Amino acid sequence: LAGKAIHPVPKDSWNSAKDSQNLKLPSGKAVIVTDRIFGSSFFTWGEATAKGTRKPADSQVVTQIIKLAQYLDRIRGLFDSRPIHITSWYRPVEVNRAVGGVSNSTHILGSAVDFTVEGIPPMDVYKLLDPWHGRIGGLGRSTIFTHLDLRGYAARLSLIHISEPTRQAEI
Repeated sequence: LAGKAIHPVPKDSWNSAKDSQNLKLPSGKAVIVTDRIFGSSFFTWGEATAKGTRKPADSQVVTQIIKLAQYLDRIRGLFDSRPIHITSWYRPVEVNRAVGGVSNSTHILGSAVDFTVEGIPPMDVYKLLDPWHGRIGGLGRSTIFTHLDLRGYAARLSLIHISEPTRQAEI
């Protein structure tokens, strides 16, 4: 499948949030945003939840965040362990709407991430991941970041960035 989505450049609250705080997961377990996500060697709860400002809606979202963190660890290995910088990961419905995300965004499920790899242009990241990611999920290319999700079937997206939300195409 191929698609095109028009997205504004995300104006997430990730970089403006507090650096250290607790996050209570739906199970009742509290984690610190600097804690590594269960089973991940590199990624933190803060990266997945915009420094704890986005509490996962339910245990299914937590499961998807954990699964994606472990998958991102593998991706990091493909790039010789270069740091991966998260632009946007989990988005509750209201945040997704505010940043101009599509209504069926996999970010809402915790199974999508927008990211950059330090020192590698996003289009080159896309080219390397395209055959590797295969039918596992969606992969979006842009000049600003790479989008990756675990939707369970192949989807390739061209992301067009605009400064203000004007319209959205379903992914």
